[in-house]
Amino acid sequence: SRDRPGAIPFQFQLGVGQVIQGWEKGLLEMCQGEKRKLFVPSKLAYGEHGSGPVIAPNSDLVFEVELIQVHDGPKPPNVFKMIDIDNDDHLTKDEMSMYLARQAHAQGIPVDLAAKQQEKVLDNLFKFEDKDGDGKISHEEFSGPKHEEL
Repeated sequence: SRDRPGAIPFQFQLGVGQVIQGWEKGLLEMCQGEKRKLFVPSKLAYGEHGSGPVIAPNSDLVFEVELIQVHDGPKPPNVFKMIDIDNDDHLTKDEMSMYLARQAHAQGIPVDLAAKQQEKVLDNLFKFEDKDGDGKISHEEFSGPKHEEL
């Protein structure tokens, strides 16, 4: 972002799923002021789906990054634990559906609008997260925040 006029440095919290896995892994142990060139294979980037018209499916990516500043971020919630109502370390579509409904309600989204969006969101979540196709998302498969100790 440095070369773009008026651009500000990209800010994110590492370890909570805000960036692709290639960044999550490639930026670990980086020091303030350090520069790195990250070679990110497709499977740690956007995989077979790509990212809109900008990144084609199965694209390997290269990034030149510089760590400008480090701050302690807020402690992320354990979203997996919040969704896993029966504490069996697997998320079902029913559990995900109830979680999404609670989130929509908390944001004041009308129930009928939330229901229409929810089906699409659930299908996409399970398409990407349920890697073994068993109809449940395991703790290991879940890519969202799940570690309270971060």
